[in-house]
Amino acid sequence: MSATLFRAIAGSACGLALIGLIVSIVRGMNHGPITTAVADMAANPWGLATLIDVYIGLAMVAVWLWCVERRLGPRLIWIPLLFVLGNVVTLLVLLLRLRHSDSLSTWLLAARGKRDA
Repeated sequence: MSATLFRAIAGSACGLALIGLIVSIVRGMNHGPITTAVADMAANPWGLATLIDVYIGLAMVAVWLWCVERRLGPRLIWIPLLFVLGNVVTLLVLLLRLRHSDSLSTWLLAARGKRDA
């Protein structure tokens, strides 16, 4: 697959996912405060399991991000934002990494930037 086609497919998938996630977040914001929704979810065993699942996944994304982003500054910005904004950050990072990628392996595995720490 050509690099151009790869970027078009991966970018479209991430872009559509990001738009869907933002629409979902806006709908949720119009419904009520997130604190109430999280409290309701945490009170239900399935809701709690879902929250745990999401945060374990975000922790794994944080580990991946730490490994592929060599600069300390971006690490200290992206990782805390990841735990506040969730997969919106994951999708933004993936879209930004896509600019310098020509294949799945360089997109997901190649380290970026000079190592600060």
